[in-house]
Amino acid sequence: MLRRISFTLVLLMVAIALIAAGKQSGITLRLTHADSGSTITLHPGDTLEIVLPGNPTTGYTWEVKPGSEALLKQKGEPTFMPDSKALGSEGRMTFRFDVVAVGKAPLVLIYHRTFEPDRPPPRTFGIRVLVTE
Repeated sequence: MLRRISFTLVLLMVAIALIAAGKQSGITLRLTHADSGSTITLHPGDTLEIVLPGNPTTGYTWEVKPGSEALLKQKGEPTFMPDSKALGSEGRMTFRFDVVAVGKAPLVLIYHRTFEPDRPPPRTFGIRVLVTE
């Protein structure tokens, strides 16, 4: 009898673990400059991560153009990781966004000097975001 109860409890615990593992919290989709121009599909609760080359020591920085705020909420400031320890080296800027609503919108980032607002950006990154349930 005790053996049967123990076996049943073990099966119950395994079933609960499998059910919990099957619940997928949001995924993280990582994009690079090579993905510019593409359309991506996400779901509320997912995270979008965009990694772009840059060098803030030159005065250039990546910024998000307004327009996708209804679907994506930027998580903090972008982070910069230099490619080497050499002073002034290029590196990668990483933006993170939480997916917060269903819909579709463009997401555009521009690489520019903020103190030169009338100059066209030398680089842009753009995707079309589709968020479904």
